[in-house]
Amino acid sequence: MLRIMAFIALTVSAYVSLTGFALMARVVMGVFSDGTGVFASFIYTVTEPVLSPIRRKLDSMEMFQDMPIDMSVFVAIIIVMVLSLLFTIIGW
Repeated sequence: MLRIMAFIALTVSAYVSLTGFALMARVVMGVFSDGTGVFASFIYTVTEPVLSPIRRKLDSMEMFQDMPIDMSVFVAIIIVMVLSLLFTIIGW
């Protein structure tokens, strides 16, 4: 049972880390790339399921409706950083 729990913890921790890297790649691509190509398509496909619920929530808040940039990426990066810190503290 302990091995299964450790495997699940390691898998979740790896997913959170990889999602963080993909989000950072999306930010860099947004600045330096036009968003076309195989790599850009892969990054958008991987990060969109994470960003769309955050984007919907932010769109419902009046304060974020008129912002010229997509704040959901930054919110997601903060969430990933907090989760990574928690996993480090817990020992996963």
